[in-house]
Amino acid sequence: MRITIYNIVALFKWRHKTGVQKPYVHTLLLACIFLFLLAACNDTTDSNSTNESSEQQVDTIADADNTNEETDETNEEGTSQEVQIAPAECDGIVFEKDAVIDGNQLANCMMAAMLAAKTGSHIVQSTSGSNSAVDFKWDPEFAMSVKSDNISIVLYEDTGWMQLEDGRWIEETDDTLDTDILIATNTIKLTRAFAHPYMITQYLALNSKWKVIDELDVPAPEAFKDVAWKLIPESPINFEGITISDVELYLTDEFLGAYYVATANIMNVKDTTSNTFTQWGGPVTIPEPGGS
Repeated sequence: MRITIYNIVALFKWRHKTGVQKPYVHTLLLACIFLFLLAACNDTTDSNSTNESSEQQVDTIADADNTNEETDETNEEGTSQEVQIAPAECDGIVFEKDAVIDGNQLANCMMAAMLAAKTGSHIVQSTSGSNSAVDFKWDPEFAMSVKSDNISIVLYEDTGWMQLEDGRWIEETDDTLDTDILIATNTIKLTRAFAHPYMITQYLALNSKWKVIDELDVPAPEAFKDVAWKLIPESPINFEGITISDVELYLTDEFLGAYYVATANIMNVKDTTSNTFTQWGGPVTIPEPGGS
C-alpha cells in the first residue's frame, strides 16, 4: 500500500462524513500533518529517480556501517576523542550566515547523517496539546516507538501495533471492517511511511533553496545541542491543499537536526508542531507491544 498525502486528506473527509470524534482520531490527523511536515509524499519523484535514490540509499547504509566500524576500531585502540566523519553527501555544504543551500543536497546530506547515526530520540509538541516521545532506529531495518498522551505506537518494517485509550493493543491488518482497527491500521501505515528517514528527502527537496540565518541558541532546553545553525526555506510550501509555513530547522555542524518547527493548515485545521531532538546515536529500546 503506497501512502500519500491523499490518504491524509481522505482521513479528514472520513472523519467529517462519519462524525467520528474520538480523541485519538484527532491525534492521528494532527500526527499526519506533523509527519507530512517531515516527509511530504513520494508522488513528487518519478520512478526512475526513485530507483536511483534507492540504490544510493543502499550505498549510504553500507558506507555508514563501514564508517561506524572504523570509528569503533579507532576507539578500541585507545583514542579518547570521539571521531566525527561528515558524510560525503555533505561535501560543499557550508554553514555560515546568509549562505544558501540547495534543497536536494541538504536532503541527501541529512539523510546520510541520520542513517550514519542509526538511532535517535525526539520530543514532539503541538499547539493542539498533543505531546509525544519518539525513539527510532534503522540498522538497517526501521523501527520506532511513539508514546503520547492518547496513544502509543510500536512500529517495525513489516508490522506494527497501536494502543488505544482503553488500553487495547491493535495489530495492523487489512482484513477488517472494525472502525477502531481500521483507524489503528491507517495510523500505523501512515506513521511508518512518513517517519522513515528515506522520506525526509522529499520534504526538504520541495524547497529548492534553504537559507542559513546564523548560528543561534536552540529554542528548546531539551535539545541535545545548545547552539545550532538556523535554516529556513525560501518560501512557504503549498501542496495538494496543505500550506506549511513558519518553518525553522536547526542543524548541528554534524548535519543532524537539533530542533524543527512548522505550522500546517489543511482543511481549516491549523497546527504548529515542534520536534526537539534529544539524542542521536545513543542506545534506544523499542518495546514489545503491551510493555511499559
